[in-house]
Amino acid sequence: GHGRGRGLQYTLRFGRSVDLDLHVDEPLAAGGVCEVYWRDPNRAGRLSTCGASASLDLDSNADCNIDGVDIENVIFPNTNNARPRSGTYVARVDLYAACMETQPIDWELEVRAGGTSRFYCGTFMPSDADQGGARSGVVVSTIVIP
Repeated sequence: GHGRGRGLQYTLRFGRSVDLDLHVDEPLAAGGVCEVYWRDPNRAGRLSTCGASASLDLDSNADCNIDGVDIENVIFPNTNNARPRSGTYVARVDLYAACMETQPIDWELEVRAGGTSRFYCGTFMPSDADQGGARSGVVVSTIVIP
């Protein structure tokens, strides 16, 4: 099981061989936010440059090196079943590269918070690709934790 579900997790799923990216802004205790995304994923060997606790597990299909996974997760540690830090969490989805895709690109973002899941769906056109770095993407989910 997943404990009592006090943690926070974002799961981006997509069904095409494209480089779609998940970006999550995590609030910091000292103020401001730390963005977790492909350039600053906060995993082994690539620790966060701004002090994130969450990590991005995989940059799927990075630079059109197609891995067939088509799922990215930003996972917050569920330390002692504590709830995530107070503040505003913003998730964005960005089409970095359409690779060889010519059809509309459907995606789904699942946001698990407090034991419940919310699902958000959207579509990009291949022409929306922007090779986006920090702050890129369309805002999909904003959560405020008091």
